[in-house]
Amino acid sequence: MHLDEVRRRKSELRNKIIQTRDELPPEERSSKSEAICERLIQHLKQELKLGRMDGRSVHNRSEAPCTILTYLSFGSEVDLYPFISWCWQQGGRIAAPRTIPAERALVFHYIEGLADTEPVPPYGIREPLASLPAVIDPAVIDMIIMPGTAFDEHGHRLGYGAGYYDRYLAQIAARLGKLPPLVAVCYELQIVEQIPAEEHDVKMQVIITESRKIYT
Repeated sequence: MHLDEVRRRKSELRNKIIQTRDELPPEERSSKSEAICERLIQHLKQELKLGRMDGRSVHNRSEAPCTILTYLSFGSEVDLYPFISWCWQQGGRIAAPRTIPAERALVFHYIEGLADTEPVPPYGIREPLASLPAVIDPAVIDMIIMPGTAFDEHGHRLGYGAGYYDRYLAQIAARLGKLPPLVAVCYELQIVEQIPAEEHDVKMQVIITESRKIYT
């Protein structure tokens, strides 16, 4: 398939799924988000053994707190605040993205509460304060929670079209020679039969919806 055709199909699918997602009633969106967060917590306990379950620190790698990179939800995206709050309670470290539009780049900063964030124009998406410590060494990252507009069961992701995460993941891969576990979260309605893929697209290892966990 010609590259222009791939991108046209991506754009059409992106617009369709966002419209469908936006039509979810707020109460349904909230309940689905809570279910996704619970599945994500269980996945994190299983895969990384994060936190002080039963009063014990059982982190799989060391006594250092687990480091999770996650987005801050906007609009009709899955609201991850219950998951983020749980991580803080367990002593985990949360880092959220700040955009650098001129470079179409992301910098992740550690946050300890919503007071460490601010709405950024033009859309009012919350981002960390630029003065906060940033994630410098990608080797400390235990997991990246990935947003997106659509996914398929093979792990392909359709983003928002600007390529911010593609560039960030490419930087990590160049430095480490590999990527941390990539976990996508979405509503079941965002799962499609096939995402038109490009050469630079990175696959997710796990996709979590309100009703299931998909290993790709």
